[in-house]
Formats: sequence, C-alpha cells, structure tokens
Amino acid sequence: MKEPSVSFPDRWREALAAVPGGSVASLVGVGFPAMVRVCNPAYRIVDGGGVPVRWREMAAARGVKVDLASCSFFDAAGVRLHSGDAGAGWEIEPRVGGDPRVLVEVVSVLRRFTADPARVGMGVWDGYAGLRDRFPGTMRVGRLAYHPTVGPLGCVVDPTGWGYPANLAWTGEWLMVSDVDLPSTYVAGSEELAAALVSDGDLEAVRVDRDTPVDEPA
Repeated sequence: MKEPSVSFPDRWREALAAVPGGSVASLVGVGFPAMVRVCNPAYRIVDGGGVPVRWREMAAARGVKVDLASCSFFDAAGVRLHSGDAGAGWEIEPRVGGDPRVLVEVVSVLRRFTADPARVGMGVWDGYAGLRDRFPGTMRVGRLAYHPTVGPLGCVVDPTGWGYPANLAWTGEWLMVSDVDLPSTYVAGSEELAAALVSDGDLEAVRVDRDTPVDEPA
C-alpha cells in the first residue's frame, strides 16, 4: 500500500461519531443526498464454482417476503451468519467486510461518478492477520481502526495485495463502507449514483435512508 495522500475528512469523521451505531447514518451519514445498500450474495456450488444466490431468492425459497433495505441475513435465509449451516439452494454464506465479486461491479458503477479515479482514499481494517506489522499506520473512523492508503479506484477490491478488500473507500463524490461485521456494502453519494447502483442488474441493491437499521453483526 502507498502512503495516504487523500485524508478521510475530519468533518465526516465527526458526523459519523455523532450518530449512535445501528443505523445507516452511523456508516455513511456524512451529508450525501442518497444512500444504497448492496447485499453480498450467498453461493451455491456448481461444478466446483460458486454461483451467486441473492437474498430475495433465499427468502422466496422459504416462502417469506423481506424488506431488502432493512432485513438481516437471518430474515432472508433463516440461518445465522457463521452458524456453519447451509440453506435451501446455497452452501456458502455471504462474505462480511466486502465481497470481491460484488465490489468489482460496484467499482464499475463508481467509476462513472468519480472525477479522478486514479486517486481514491481507502482504509483496510487493522484487525486482519499480518497487516499491523506490515502497515503500522492507522486511522480511526467510528468504532474501528483502519490502515489508510490511496490508489486507483480498481484497487478497492484488494488494496493490500493480501486478498483483503477495502472496508472504506472515498472521494469527494461518494463514500463506500464494507463493514467487517456486515454482509452488505453501503454507498452514499449523488441521486444519480444511487440510481445507477440500484438499476445495475448484476447487483442486489436498494435505496436506504439515514434511519434504516443495518443488518445484524456477524
């Protein structure tokens, strides 16, 4: 990772610190007009590979309806994260802290709304194995500490080269959070960005607001 030259804005840090945890505002409530939740899929094993299974698909298989904006993974799948259990039509639970497959598509949308995609601020959670010794610098945002860096937008998928996606990414146009305890990514930005994410057929994305509760911790 390179040394950071795109600092996380102090006003954003203060805004997030002023909001109690448990709502979308506590993750991305920094003043942008629109916010989106992108759900990480579960996976069904087919011929040795993983086929994404969306939350609505899991809920339909159980005969239940869910509000995708606020439902937990348990609401959709009937299975707790990290319980070791599989569900109807899937064997691998959603990733927490960012799913690389999902982030590749999110990045493709963000690129259309980023003035300088060569300079994106990023933060990787400092609790990942091996990073503290290799990347000692940290910054605190909310309840967690992150190793900050800056790089091209495409590096959001793996800024360290160790297989860990960025848990924070930001520019002046948007803020993205893939919290290490949650199986969803949240993005705040313009109305146009939100509309582009929600209409992307390769994402299971939905509009949320400041008071929408976040899905359950892992």
